[in-house]
Amino acid sequence: MRKKVIVERVMPESSMIPAGKIRCYVTGKYRPDTPEEHVRQRMARSLVEEYGYSKSDIELEFKIVLGSSSKRADIVVFSAGANHTAENIVIIVEAKKDSIKPTNKDNGIEQLKSYLSASPNCRYGLWVGSEIKAIAKENKNGLIHFNDAIDIPFADGRPATANKFSDLVPATDVLKDVFKRCHNYISANQGGSKEAAFHEFLKIIFCKVFDEKYSKTPQFYINTFSTRTTKEMRTVDARIQALFKNVCDEYGYIFGKEEKIDLKSEVISYIVGELQKYSLLETDYDYKGQAYEEIVGNNSRGERGEFFTPRNLCQLAVNMCRLILGDDEFVKVRLLDPSCGTGGFLKTYIHALGDLIYNIELDKWHDAVKAKANKKDIVKAICDKNVFGIDFNPVLVRAAQMNLVMHGDGSSNIYHENSLKSNGEYGDDARKNLKDASFDLILSNPPFGEDLSIDDSHILDQYELSSFEYSGKRGYMAPQELFIERSYRFLKPNGLYAIVTPDNIVSNPSYRYIRHWILLRFRIIASVSLPTEMFQPSTGTQTTLLILKKRAQIINSLEELRVLCGEEHVFLSIPHKIGHDLRGNMIPLRDEDGNICTKVTQKKRTVRDPEGGWKEEIIELQEPIAYDMLPQVFEDFKVWFNKYRNEL
Repeated sequence: MRKKVIVERVMPESSMIPAGKIRCYVTGKYRPDTPEEHVRQRMARSLVEEYGYSKSDIELEFKIVLGSSSKRADIVVFSAGANHTAENIVIIVEAKKDSIKPTNKDNGIEQLKSYLSASPNCRYGLWVGSEIKAIAKENKNGLIHFNDAIDIPFADGRPATANKFSDLVPATDVLKDVFKRCHNYISANQGGSKEAAFHEFLKIIFCKVFDEKYSKTPQFYINTFSTRTTKEMRTVDARIQALFKNVCDEYGYIFGKEEKIDLKSEVISYIVGELQKYSLLETDYDYKGQAYEEIVGNNSRGERGEFFTPRNLCQLAVNMCRLILGDDEFVKVRLLDPSCGTGGFLKTYIHALGDLIYNIELDKWHDAVKAKANKKDIVKAICDKNVFGIDFNPVLVRAAQMNLVMHGDGSSNIYHENSLKSNGEYGDDARKNLKDASFDLILSNPPFGEDLSIDDSHILDQYELSSFEYSGKRGYMAPQELFIERSYRFLKPNGLYAIVTPDNIVSNPSYRYIRHWILLRFRIIASVSLPTEMFQPSTGTQTTLLILKKRAQIINSLEELRVLCGEEHVFLSIPHKIGHDLRGNMIPLRDEDGNICTKVTQKKRTVRDPEGGWKEEIIELQEPIAYDMLPQVFEDFKVWFNKYRNEL
């Protein structure tokens, strides 16, 4: 049992970050805001919070004398408590942006080796760029030799190999870079498409999560201090393939029993070396989500009109629906996303559900440890019973299943089906669990695009919209139009429907018939018109978030609607900024002088101390505030809802 000590740590009180600067994790001073600096800061954070080195033993841009010249190493770690001199250097880290390769003439691995050679007592180096490479230096008969290593040691000298599960460390925000490097490493060293690389990487993540859940001792490891010999890599390959066989047995609804990880031994070994020290189950929701989104986002866009739904938009939709339902109903709803993609909406619901259950259990038992343990079991039980998803893309189905496995579960309820077909055309399990009029809440961002039109007359004949306010039958319709009616059928009377739809549905004259159809069958609660940046850099299509409530009875005509519902109030909002620009880069909120505004957030992290133990820190961080108006939209909606809640 690892001992945890709660420690308070507060960052400096300054409330502004100057334009073009970021705050240094080690010194608290400002540094230029560049891609390289972000990599360096994440690695510095990792050295402290994951490896256990002290900030006081770390220096950035330390001058290394190379013969008659000198250069500055990105990060240098000194012996604990020692003076910051070349003789006391024990680790050197070179951090480059992810487009730089280890073979780069000026900034590659050879540069790191030159620094190690000039530092007499330094034994380890870490090069971080398009991939990560660890080097172990040794002297033999006065000659320096460099050997490939798997990782650098922890601060107490122990290898980063997980001999027991208590050795695993929850990841920090560096996990995003780790996932990205692993995915890129597969593409560069295995060959094949990015989608294939994504598919195989998911298998290894499954192995990692399965190992943490079910193995008695860790199987997901590679000997850190060994070199990457063919024998060692084959041993790791065999152990991971055996682990994956168990994964296939446990998750037979995801993988075939004869399926294998289709990667070279060296590629599997690289990924295991990158991931082995982390506990993905214990990693904070935000860090885990950001890391997963980093690889998911590059593999879920475009070809079938599928676009990754931004986290802040998922949160807005879930928060609005939770407010309308109330917490008592929120924990009981039967939820469906009929175009779930990678599971963004479902994951956001699970996270909100987990927070709610935790607070309920904490009030009940007044014991945080017990509340956390109970929360996991209760959330899993609820999700396995009530959370469902459908997607037409089998790769995204697996991505969603993995997402739900990591965040609470419900993964067995994700189905590979064409949502637009009738229930009778689904497979046996889906037909049993996805009946019409059986869901309380639907959250969805259906695929959209005129080039994705549905022209199958058998499918179109099942939809009233194909002939509504039309003299005959429409020969084709865009999927986002049909998804509205399909979701209507899935909903129970008075069920809630949050849909992200292209603006043409709510504003184009040619789609007036769809608006009429919606008005007769749904009570419109809210309409949030989103800026064109919302789905950038994937697509510039302008979209709207609609919150709808299925009417208990269909209204027969617009005239009857005016009489019965003419006084219904609707929440309207038009946010102009959503936190990122057209390229997907964060837009920080600035004051009138151009300085970046920051906020103080409190987070709890389990990190290593220099003695190799663990401590639980409650830290206060000053983080840049994104210029995102969606949180304010929710605050405005709360005011509106409290005024008109009796209408709903």
